[in-house]
Amino acid sequence: MVKALCKNPLFLTGFLFLFILFISSIIHTFVFDSYIPEKDVLYEDGQLAASSPLTPADYPPLGTNNLGESLFYKVLLGAKWTIGIAFLVAIFRMMISFVLGIFYGQYLMRFNQMISKIAESFHYVPMALLAYLLLEPVLMEQGAIGQFEYSFGTRVIFEVVILTVIALPTTTLKIGSDMTYILRQAFITGAEVMGASRFHILKKHIMPHLAPKLWIQFAQQVIQVLIILVHLGLLQLFFGGTDVGMGPGGTTFTSLSGEWSGLIGKGYQYLEVHPWIPLTPLVMFALAILAMNFVLEGLKSASEPHHSRRKTTVNNQHQSAPDAGENAFAFVRHNQTHQG
Repeated sequence: MVKALCKNPLFLTGFLFLFILFISSIIHTFVFDSYIPEKDVLYEDGQLAASSPLTPADYPPLGTNNLGESLFYKVLLGAKWTIGIAFLVAIFRMMISFVLGIFYGQYLMRFNQMISKIAESFHYVPMALLAYLLLEPVLMEQGAIGQFEYSFGTRVIFEVVILTVIALPTTTLKIGSDMTYILRQAFITGAEVMGASRFHILKKHIMPHLAPKLWIQFAQQVIQVLIILVHLGLLQLFFGGTDVGMGPGGTTFTSLSGEWSGLIGKGYQYLEVHPWIPLTPLVMFALAILAMNFVLEGLKSASEPHHSRRKTTVNNQHQSAPDAGENAFAFVRHNQTHQG
């Protein structure tokens, strides 16, 4: 599967885009100390041509925000948080769901109907709304003096836990169902008859068939987390906390971590007058989701060839069988005629 992924252009395109973006953000943070260039005014021939926020045409490649900060560097600075959060939450979801899915597939299948109905009910609850209701009391700055009840680290841990837990019912049910299907196959029964232990069956017989599905589901979880972050950003709820401030222009909402959803929420008020401010992080979210879709398609393609080759071999055997029979019949008939 690894060789197939290395040759898959979709997977390589999506993976390299996210990897380079994430590494560049890390380098910018630790090597360049998160430096953000600022440009308040633009002069041409000694005369004032434009003032912040500057358009992408005036200050390439992405322009500036209302404070004159380069949006290119703001997006680069927030990439490590946004991509890192999505992958971290997806990893926790898959790890916990895998353990629960094994237990469910092996011991709780007698309660399958009841558990399925409970888990499927979560499909009808918008995850972004559920996350907002659970996270708002902790992440939103409270009180007239504007203070957080919990520290930044506590808020980060709490959000990671909530974003992980809200998806566990559906992911656990999916992994458990896949495992149950594999356990019902004839080769599992044969391994049990031969006296194989449960660990041996899990390692040698279940995981080779389940692993490709787990990777595909992992990519789907990353995409889902990115979408939830976009929705939370539009609801002014940012990763690590939302700093609420009062200014001459009204209430302002600022992300304390600088991730992309915070840039969307803070810049949304400029959508009609300075559209590039909120659209820049929104486009980056779209590109990240597109890149993960490329990765997802690459994973699906890499997991299919073995099944396709096996199916083709079986079909070829069935197709060649009648030809062999007809040739044998013709040969025997020819010999009988010759002998007669």
